[in-house]
Amino acid sequence: MSPPRPQQPADRSATRLHFTVQALKEDLCLAEIFERARSFTRASYLRLPQHGAACGEELVGLGCAWEATFGDTGNDTGFASANAVLRAFRHSAGDTEDVRLFAYAAFDPSYAPGDDVTWNAFERRALYLPELLLMRRDAQLFAVIAHLDHASPTAMSEWLARVNDAQHPAQPPATDGACTSLDLRNEETRFTANVASVVASAGTSAPVEKIVYARRATAERSSHFKLDRVIAALNADFSGCATFALSPHPGAPTFVGATPETLVSAHHNQLQTMALAGTTRGGSPPQSPERAAAEDNLLHSAKDRHEHQVVVEMITSSLKHHGASPSYNDTPGIRRLTNVSHLETPIRAEITDTFGLLEAIDALHPTPAVCGQPRQAARQAIARDEGFDRGLYAGPIGAMSPEGEGQIFVALRCGLVHHDQALLFAGAGITADSDPHVEWAETHQKLAALQNALTAEDLP
Repeated sequence: MSPPRPQQPADRSATRLHFTVQALKEDLCLAEIFERARSFTRASYLRLPQHGAACGEELVGLGCAWEATFGDTGNDTGFASANAVLRAFRHSAGDTEDVRLFAYAAFDPSYAPGDDVTWNAFERRALYLPELLLMRRDAQLFAVIAHLDHASPTAMSEWLARVNDAQHPAQPPATDGACTSLDLRNEETRFTANVASVVASAGTSAPVEKIVYARRATAERSSHFKLDRVIAALNADFSGCATFALSPHPGAPTFVGATPETLVSAHHNQLQTMALAGTTRGGSPPQSPERAAAEDNLLHSAKDRHEHQVVVEMITSSLKHHGASPSYNDTPGIRRLTNVSHLETPIRAEITDTFGLLEAIDALHPTPAVCGQPRQAARQAIARDEGFDRGLYAGPIGAMSPEGEGQIFVALRCGLVHHDQALLFAGAGITADSDPHVEWAETHQKLAALQNALTAEDLP
């Protein structure tokens, strides 16, 4: 099955779509359905943690009924240009309350990867509607099927039969490997040199106040990774994070991870985002005295508090620029995860007639937590110095309804998995007070989230 041909936002086929909702009595494992289905169709998995009054959801999308791809935000062709299509979905036949569109984008959609083919299977920015959506919410499981007005809905039994007939683990047709033939021997040298350059330029007319440099690592095993087990391990270890997996077509690598960072969410006419920057050092267990001491040090670290405040100021300034009135606490709290803890400041603002979820994605991404400040100078330096295409790493990923409600996350603690190999990504925020070797060690802590899940996949 070839990948669906993208459609642009101007395409009005959305007005011809109908939606049929069907309650399911079967106790299906959605991670296993994702793993089996990616061998024959586009497949996406997303587990949303509970968010305020909004309950958590677990989603699997199969196939593609409609897709829009977009250019660079700087050319005014960002996610906000899809608003007209969302209005068309809302006027489609059938109940659209439970319809979900999947959204994702590269960290830098305008980046020219040259000979780097790592991310060739993925669009640089896309919003798409699956043909079949499976959703678990409040222990209830149901399906939403999208179909054209001249066609009957695809029967659930047919989809499940295809899933059951698929191999497990999925063994899609072989393609050029995105994780193979990568020489990472100079990764530490390049990363620490980039950090040292920022530190050396402190006190001069340096173009950036803060920058986030990333690095890569590889993992492999003797047989194909079983992604349903990887997803299960991430869900178990990072229950407060959003777990995601995206396979754009059979034979493509799968982008998978569990991120603690929400870019922006929209519920009940309110936007919520967060500043998440500043990280504990050391690998202490989450409930240990050592972790508590590390968190106390983090709260009193001038370097980390400055790094965090840069993110807060950029986010609130961007919201104000678009007419929103953000509210937040002056003092950050602690976000404790299995492997590390972060400084966190929740930020809220009211949705307006001209500034909703799609506009907020375009306005806020990339935040200084994954890019730097000033944003454009940091993005240019990353493209020049990092030495590889970040692709979807540190980009927006999530799901939303046609009504404009949903949760969009920043794709962190993640990597590309392809057959028996994986390519992992992690970064660190660099300021004038950074130590190159301390920052390199911090990336190891962040890589451990996915590395441990890939290792757990080997267990029976």
